[in-house]
Amino acid sequence: MQLLSANPTITTASIPLLLEWWQQRKRLATANGVNSLPVFKNTDDSYLDAYRRLMEVYSVVKSGGVQVQTEAAKAHLSRELAALHQAADAAASERQAQIQQEILELERSTAWRLSTLNTIRPAEEAAVRQYLSEIEQVLLLH
Repeated sequence: MQLLSANPTITTASIPLLLEWWQQRKRLATANGVNSLPVFKNTDDSYLDAYRRLMEVYSVVKSGGVQVQTEAAKAHLSRELAALHQAADAAASERQAQIQQEILELERSTAWRLSTLNTIRPAEEAAVRQYLSEIEQVLLLH
């Protein structure tokens, strides 16, 4: 099997390789009667990293794309912050500290989500969109 580059960026060239690799792993697992195979160091590492990246980009594409997910994350943050600030205004002082902690966690998790979305390059998103039916066909095979 052709080797991937060390960079797990998803491209139109890497998607067919990743899908072939995944199908081979599934066939081996099925033939051996096991649910999963061990990852072979130095052989599967680059494929596994790239496959994880493919699934990350795929999930974003399936849920509307980077722009839609970014807008959704920001809208969620805005709604939840408004509700938490309103709750903090009406809460007793001991509950206000808990609400402040919730606000910090919400801001942190939203910042992490936005940061993750920002790592997805337009070319990666386009490549996954181009191969969407092939990806789904491989994922849905039993």
